[in-house]
Amino acid sequence: MSESEPQGDAAQQQFVIFDQQDAQFGIARHAVALDPGIGFAKLAPHSLEMLRGLRQLAALGRPILVGVSRKSFIGRIAGEPDPQQRLPGSLAAALFAVSRGA
Repeated sequence: MSESEPQGDAAQQQFVIFDQQDAQFGIARHAVALDPGIGFAKLAPHSLEMLRGLRQLAALGRPILVGVSRKSFIGRIAGEPDPQQRLPGSLAAALFAVSRGA
């Protein structure tokens, strides 16, 4: 994966497609949560972009699920290689996600 790959925009577009398909099949918006997959096969900048873009996902009117606990991107940002020591960064990332609609 490239450092410059626009993961947030690509994910947003994919969620819009899923939203349209669910509507086509009569699946209620509240019945399916969106999970942007923070940290999954992404570099730290991509995970941060996904977090910043959560308001765009929230605009789709669906619940948003965000799992950031002890992720490696938090370790890279904080300079903390030990996942057991990433609780403060995990809490900060989770609160940021909540402030963006998760």
